[in-house]
Amino acid sequence: MTHEPHQTRRGPRRPATPAAAGVAREGLKELMRAKMELVAARERGERDALVRLLTAHPAHAAELSDFSAALVATSGYEREELTPETEGIAQRAFARAMASVFPAPAAPLPESGWRD
Repeated sequence: MTHEPHQTRRGPRRPATPAAAGVAREGLKELMRAKMELVAARERGERDALVRLLTAHPAHAAELSDFSAALVATSGYEREELTPETEGIAQRAFARAMASVFPAPAAPLPESGWRD
């Protein structure tokens, strides 16, 4: 008895429509605004900022939680003397936090017949 693999017929993936790309861009803008709001709230000493932002932006809960953790990990060491090892760790943590806030720009969408 032989077993033949199940085959499905799928065509090539279609690129997202400009409308879908616009929705994705708006989601990224919303996430960026929430992250910047979290930074400002931390600077003001607001302890409930993360909970408030998670409630307001549940779709971005994972990203906001990770960003908040990066903020905590990279702050509070102003009085510590850095050794070469801890300085490297701090630089990498800072770079990850910055990349989280300011991601690399996405490649432009290919031109198509669609117009907004």
